[in-house]
Amino acid sequence: MITRVLPLALLTLAALPPVHAAEPWTAQELLAPADLAKRLTGGDKPLMIFIGPAYLYRAKHIAGSLDAGMASKPEGIEGLMKLVKGRAPGGEIILYCGCCPMNVCPNIRPAVKALKEAGFTKVRLLEIPSRLADDWTAKGYPVESAR
Repeated sequence: MITRVLPLALLTLAALPPVHAAEPWTAQELLAPADLAKRLTGGDKPLMIFIGPAYLYRAKHIAGSLDAGMASKPEGIEGLMKLVKGRAPGGEIILYCGCCPMNVCPNIRPAVKALKEAGFTKVRLLEIPSRLADDWTAKGYPVESAR
């Protein structure tokens, strides 16, 4: 019986999304899409940086945001650091990806970690539970295209 149950249990565990013991952000550093959209439509222009795949940025991205490249790759982190170079360490920086659900996104953790290690203290992460298309674009929040 044990020999039949063990493979099933292992398959079940393998199908679960990865668990990140300690996320590099706090709950207070998460920013709800509705809150950011309200700020943008109210005229606020915070520094927003997209840290996902270039094809997604070209298709549709949050209006006014900059593209750093994929933060899961060294050149993406390099692009991110170029975008924040010379900025005050206490200034707000809003990061977002939206390529996939946050719990499995390969880009958000390295980006948040890199900025914090560089001394930035007001790093915010846009909370996108599923995808940018679902959690931002489909709700009619401000987008633009780079095509």
